[in-house]
Amino acid sequence: MMNLNAVSARINVTDNDIANGTQYIPGNCAIALALKRLGYESPIVGPSNCYVMVNGAEMEAVLPEEASAFVHAFDLSFLAMNPVPAPFEFELAFVPAGPYRGEVYAS
Repeated sequence: MMNLNAVSARINVTDNDIANGTQYIPGNCAIALALKRLGYESPIVGPSNCYVMVNGAEMEAVLPEEASAFVHAFDLSFLAMNPVPAPFEFELAFVPAGPYRGEVYAS
């Protein structure tokens, strides 16, 4: 069983994730697809935070700038992006989600 106080992960967004991700669908964007490949349940990715379920508990992470910029570009102008974004990796540190979505507990 995972420690629910903090869960860290290295996220690898592949060409396949980028090609198969869906704009404006937080649970099916390229980053969400990468999270699903790692076994995270019910990923929801927004422009600055993401949420996953770990052992039935909602966990939240703040996206690093590179990932946040990707979300904005993917959702707002993906069809006009030329060339298509390259695969990338980043680290996430999930903590238990705050009582109000979007509130990350200070560590």
